[in-house]
Amino acid sequence: MKLNFRKRSKNRIFEGFKKRSVNLAFSQNRLVDKNNILKITERFFANEDNKVLLVSANGKKSVGVNFAKNLGGASSSLGKKTLLIDCDFNDYGLTKSLQFSKSSMGLTNVLSDPEAALNAINTVNQQLQVLTVGSVVDENQFILKFQNFKKLINIYRDYYDFIVIISAEDRDSFLSEIMYQSTDQVVLVTPTNVERKCDLNAFKKTVTEQDSEFMGVVFND
Repeated sequence: MKLNFRKRSKNRIFEGFKKRSVNLAFSQNRLVDKNNILKITERFFANEDNKVLLVSANGKKSVGVNFAKNLGGASSSLGKKTLLIDCDFNDYGLTKSLQFSKSSMGLTNVLSDPEAALNAINTVNQQLQVLTVGSVVDENQFILKFQNFKKLINIYRDYYDFIVIISAEDRDSFLSEIMYQSTDQVVLVTPTNVERKCDLNAFKKTVTEQDSEFMGVVFND
């Protein structure tokens, strides 16, 4: 599957709740507005220790999926070995978008055996790979084993330059807290009209309390 660059509709990232913004553009299944997407990846890699970015989606979840794919595609185009991880356990957004089977081995399977982490990887191209949600549909099974998520991410850190996790979990959930603890930075993708400054500050506090860093908000107008 090939990802291509193309200009289209615009979004913006609101960093640190300041007035400075970066225009972004997205279209279904394609990288778009390459220069602006690269600004986000460059900002992330400004800290040479950064490897794992969590994209938390709110509202229209497909925008969060597209944003994660765009970042992954931009990173891989820079020659960085990139892994996208689907943590949307209800909608399988990234898995379906990239046309992988919902029944394939993926995250919920290897949570039981992190040492098998590399056996569940799907390849998009030489530099871009995907870990689907997985085929374990019993929620109690994988929630109980989700503490292994941090161990799993640490294994992937040794193999990849950039790991993008896409999540549609509730921000204050047990699963989200473990994801925050496993990542270097978090970005929120949300429609402009559903967020208030106090809510964003509360989210930022939640993220930082879990020893991660809040990168900013991508507003989908």
